[in-house]
Amino acid sequence: MVPAGRRVPDPADDHVLTKYNQQINLIKVAANVLPEFWEKITVNRKAGIPITSAVMMFRLAMDTLSRHYLDFFRESSFKVDNRVQERKDTAKLGFFALRNLRSAVDNLSNVQSLVECEEQIKLVIRMADELHGQICETYEVASKD
Repeated sequence: MVPAGRRVPDPADDHVLTKYNQQINLIKVAANVLPEFWEKITVNRKAGIPITSAVMMFRLAMDTLSRHYLDFFRESSFKVDNRVQERKDTAKLGFFALRNLRSAVDNLSNVQSLVECEEQIKLVIRMADELHGQICETYEVASKD
C-alpha cells in the first residue's frame, strides 16, 4: 500500500479533514452494526430457519464497511496531520479482519467458521473503535455514537 500523507491539502480548505473524519465515523458506525446482522444469522440457524437472506444482509453490511475503508484509504493520501500513517495502519488491520470475516462467512457450513466469524466481528469492531479513538484523541472531537 502507498504510504499515507503524501499529498498536502490546501491549508485554507478544511474539506479534506472533514471528509477524512467523516470516513472514520462511517467506518465506526458500519462496523458496530455487524453484530445486529450476525445475530439474525445465529438466531435463524438455531431455529432451523434458512439463513440465506440473513447472510445476504450481513454481506451487504460488510460491503458497505469495505467501501468506507476504501474511501478512507483514498482520503489518507492527504497529510491531514502527523498521525495519518498510524491511523492508516490501524485501518489496514480492520480491513484485513473484514476480509478474513468475509472468508469465514463463505464457509458457514462448519461450526468452526461460526466461532471464527464471531472473533473476526469483534476484531473488526475493535479496530474501527481504535481508529475512531485515534482521531478523537488527536482532535479532541466529541464521539458521534
